[in-house]
Amino acid sequence: KVLRFSSLCGGLPAPEAAGSSPLGYKFSWSPTGVLLAARNAARWRQDGQLQEIPGSNLLANSKPLTLNNALAFDVLPNRDSTAFAELYGLSDAPTFFRGTLRYRGFCDKMLVVARLGLLEPGPVAALAPLATSGQNPTRRQWFSALLGLPFHDEASLRKSLREHIGGMGMSKEKVEIGEEFVGWLGLLSDLPLPAGATPLDSPIDVTTALLKREEMSYLPGERDMVAMYHELVVERADGAVERRTATLIEYAEPNGATAMARTVGLTAAIAAQLVLDNAEPFGIGVQRPLRKEWYEPVLQCLDGEGIRMDERTELLRPPRTADDTTFVTSGQMGGAGQPVFAAKL
Repeated sequence: KVLRFSSLCGGLPAPEAAGSSPLGYKFSWSPTGVLLAARNAARWRQDGQLQEIPGSNLLANSKPLTLNNALAFDVLPNRDSTAFAELYGLSDAPTFFRGTLRYRGFCDKMLVVARLGLLEPGPVAALAPLATSGQNPTRRQWFSALLGLPFHDEASLRKSLREHIGGMGMSKEKVEIGEEFVGWLGLLSDLPLPAGATPLDSPIDVTTALLKREEMSYLPGERDMVAMYHELVVERADGAVERRTATLIEYAEPNGATAMARTVGLTAAIAAQLVLDNAEPFGIGVQRPLRKEWYEPVLQCLDGEGIRMDERTELLRPPRTADDTTFVTSGQMGGAGQPVFAAKL
């Protein structure tokens, strides 16, 4: 019996490439797509209860995770997890969760960005005069207009910004984090807005343009990384409870294929080759790779390419004796470094 299922994954810069980016993230695809994903609503099941959060609160609901005693992540709920429970044959599991991994600190910065309105798709009425003026305002002029503040010098705008963020109920530490990141975006300066920062009344498009800079892009020789972590807590027929985990940390080949290209591209190529070699076991029509006829040979071929999960099992409760009447809920199964979205033991 599966008590808990959690599946986490993230495409990220390798640790040595992440330091130049204040978000610990680099864009290998559309920055707008990354920003829009930070606005998605989410649903999952925890201890038999449906959990729902609106997109406006997604970044405020991240949880910390330390993987392999080395990699510090933020975990974000990934859209509607419940839609996958039946597909995976786990519709009865009390806890079912899918999440996205980002390096620790990503969510604190992006939460301030979101609360300041920088992820709004627009049109934003407060920016309409600038959008129709035909002029290219400075970054500080544009940001002041977005916040509905008078145009001030940098020192005055910084003071107003701190008060603005503090008024959102954020801690002093997060106020400082937000001010620093807004400064890094150049929104307190007299620099012109970058090319592509249009339309001016669409904050998310302006923010996208502000993020298109060298520190946010992969430089020659920099590697990406795919991190994946699965956790199942299961109760065996003899009453024993186990935690079974599978971890993948895959890096790009130096000056070669990216980790994302290898993990996604090779998987699709292997599936295509299997069908070309012998289509009969796979049936017809569009299919999900949820049957062993699909995933067993694909995983075997991926292993041959050096792409494999590190699987481990930990005994959480020994087999039940004849007079043992104790029981464990999925919410009691949070292990060291594994709070994710369940309580600690």
